[in-house]
Amino acid sequence: MITKFGPIKKQLNTPRGSWLKSSQTTKNSLKRRAGSFLVEGTVALSLLVAIAIILLSLSIDVITPRVWVIRQNLADAYLTREVALGNSMDFDIIAGRDGNVSPWPVFPANTVTNNVVIGTLNNGQNVTATLTRTRILRNSPGTPQFLSLTDLGISMWELQSHLSYTIGGDTYVKSRTMVRTE
Repeated sequence: MITKFGPIKKQLNTPRGSWLKSSQTTKNSLKRRAGSFLVEGTVALSLLVAIAIILLSLSIDVITPRVWVIRQNLADAYLTREVALGNSMDFDIIAGRDGNVSPWPVFPANTVTNNVVIGTLNNGQNVTATLTRTRILRNSPGTPQFLSLTDLGISMWELQSHLSYTIGGDTYVKSRTMVRTE
C-alpha cells in the first residue's frame, strides 16, 4: 500500500522509523547550538566589558582637566582674598608701626611662608598651597628737579603675596601685588 508519505513497508522496515532519525538530527543540532550559545555569550560579555573599560578611561580623561581648572580657580580665589586683605588693612599694621606686627614683613630681610588650605574638593580632600608674603618700600629717589616721596612725607609699600601649589606633579606659582601709599 502506498500513501502520500511513501510505502508503509519501508517505514515499518526501519527499526525506529525515519521520523525518529530526523528528530535525532534536530536534537544533535540543538546540542551544538547550546554549546555555541555559551561561547557566543562569553564573547558578547567580553566585548561589553572591553567597551565599559574604554568608556571608563574616557570619562577619567574628561574629569582630569576639570580637577586642574578647579584647583586653578581655588588659587585665584585665595589670591583675591589676599588682595582684599592687603587693600583693607590699616596702614599702621602694614608698616609695622606702634608695636604692630605686619603680615607682610620687609623684603629682603624677611619673608613669611605659611602652608594654607585654599579649598576643599567634593570628596573632602583639602587643597593646600604655600603662601609667601613680603613688602618692599618703594620711595623714588629725589632728583634736583623733583622731590622724593620721602621728602613729601609719603610712604609707598608694595605688598606681594606668592602662592605656590602643585597639580599632577607640576608646581605652579601665582602672585598678586598691591601698592599702598600713605
